Amino acid sequence: MTNEDPSSQAELLRAAVDSYETDRMSIALTQFLELAKSDCEEAFLYLSLIFRDGDGIEKDELAAVRYKRRYVQIIESKATAGIAEYRLKLAYLLQFGDGAPVDNSRAFSLFLQLAEEGCAEAQFHLSRIFAHGDCGQKRDSDLELYWLNEAVKAEWPLAIYYAALFLENTSDAAESRRHVKEMMRKSSQLGCWQAEKYLNSNP
Repeated sequence: MTNEDPSSQAELLRAAVDSYETDRMSIALTQFLELAKSDCEEAFLYLSLIFRDGDGIEKDELAAVRYKRRYVQIIESKATAGIAEYRLKLAYLLQFGDGAPVDNSRAFSLFLQLAEEGCAEAQFHLSRIFAHGDCGQKRDSDLELYWLNEAVKAEWPLAIYYAALFLENTSDAAESRRHVKEMMRKSSQLGCWQAEKYLNSNP
């Protein structure tokens, strides 16, 4: 497995996830263990869940912790190497303490750096942080809207959906309502299921 190309690993990962989601746990376990040989971080994450929940096997909390720790180590290593995708994953891990100690200061710093570099998901997440006062920050409606607008410019689907809701709740003008529908359609086309649900409920 370690000598196979990335496309082969991706195919095996898709197959393993499908086995997991369709409750074929013995097959999924074999597939994830094979993927783990090449340090596929998603394999370690799923292995931690399988052993934690005892899906098709006897529960083993120590194994679950060991696999989750390896997952975090790989994320940390790739984030340290500067890979944006993994810096974002690490930021989430640090904010929510999922397998790593909560570190709001470091998490926020990573989200902010990524947002300033143009990462639309980080921009949207910052808007939610300032909306709710999460990640050690105070609520700030100005910063919430600033980062929401930046994420909308970058066409992040969920940001467009939230911006449409904001417009709907702050304006009654017919023109604004038409704009809300246009934004919802765009968000839905980009893959936002919440926007699709809204459009089905508001034909």
